[in-house]
Parts: sequence; structure tokens; C-alpha cells
Amino acid sequence: MNEPTAENIVTLNALMMEYKQNVHEIKNACHDVDEQIANLSEIRNSLARPYQERLNEIETQIRLPMLDRASSFVCAHGKIGYRKGAVRRTWNLDALDQICEAKPEIKEQIWPFREEKTGEPSISIKVVE
Repeated sequence: MNEPTAENIVTLNALMMEYKQNVHEIKNACHDVDEQIANLSEIRNSLARPYQERLNEIETQIRLPMLDRASSFVCAHGKIGYRKGAVRRTWNLDALDQICEAKPEIKEQIWPFREEKTGEPSISIKVVE
């Protein structure tokens, strides 16, 4: 990791200030549209509410027979997908690495099954109000 220089800090600070200004300009430019969208979304939700309640009831009625069936279902009206539960295993990799270093015979047996991938670094930007 590179230590930040004074120049980098000044540059990043200036870029963040410009970023923040642009975020605020977008909010100001889109304020009326955002307000209309919020109002329309509220109207839509109130119109959809009674239908959504019934959809929730139907989904509940579908769920149990589908879990018993344990396979997907296709008909002229649509498709109900079934996905079996997955097993998720986690390991304390640091502890396993220590064991492998201490006991080479174990390392020889399990190391071929070890896979390590490093993801790409990423950043997130958050504007402080």
C-alpha cells in the first residue's frame, strides 16, 4: 500500500469537493422530477396494495405443495421454479493454513483441493452532508 502524499491528499480532496458539488447539482436539477416520481410511486403502491395482498396469499398457498413436489412446474399460465436448498460450508482458513504448515503430510493431502482467488480492488464514494 502506498502512503498518500500531500499532493495526493490535496488532489483527492479537490476531486471529492467537485464530486459533492455535482451530486448536489443533480439533486437540485432533478428535484421536481424526483417529487413527481415519489408521488406517482405512492399512488401506484396504493392502487397495487389490494392485489399485492392477494398475491402474497397465493404465493403462500403455492409454496407448501411446491416444496413437497421438489421440482419446477410449468403450465400455460407461467412457471414456478424450484431450487433445492444449498449447503454452505465455511472454514477458518488461517487455522487450516497453520495446521498445514505444521503437518506437511496433511498439507500434501488437502493442498491440491485448495483454491484461492483474489478479487479486484474496488472503492466506494460517499458524500458527507
